[in-house]
Amino acid sequence: MTDQNPYTPQPGQPPQGYYQQPPAPKKKPWYKRAIIMVPLTLIVLFILFVGGCSALFSKAADEVDKDMNAEHTITYQISGDTTDANVTYSVGEANTTQETGVASGWSKEVTVKGFWGASLTASNGMNGGGTVTCQILVNGNVINENTATGDYASASCSASADDIENATE
Repeated sequence: MTDQNPYTPQPGQPPQGYYQQPPAPKKKPWYKRAIIMVPLTLIVLFILFVGGCSALFSKAADEVDKDMNAEHTITYQISGDTTDANVTYSVGEANTTQETGVASGWSKEVTVKGFWGASLTASNGMNGGGTVTCQILVNGNVINENTATGDYASASCSASADDIENATE
């Protein structure tokens, strides 16, 4: 019998007490690793979100700019049987104009730009009793009308920027 040590390794086997490491797993390509994909996905989503928001804000800014630069022609009219009215009307932004001694049949065309509305007040003067009617027209359409009667009576009309814009559409 041959004297063989039971602890001697067989051919092709590692020595006793020796642990053989398993082969290293194959590394995934960098673009398939979760540690890369999660932040990369978040960055792409953020870029898409910012791009969408900027497109939305750009469109809104264009609409506001268009509305601010839109010109509207407003016609103010006084009718009735007044012969001595005082008229005050807006001519855009915060500018107003006043005319005195106005008789029935008076009309004024004003071009306004932007978001500004329109206002018109006609008051019978000392010598102008009777009826006074104010009208605000846009594109020939009456937007607002009011009538007052008597000495020193006042008729007031107003139209918002939305009223004017709706009349031009």
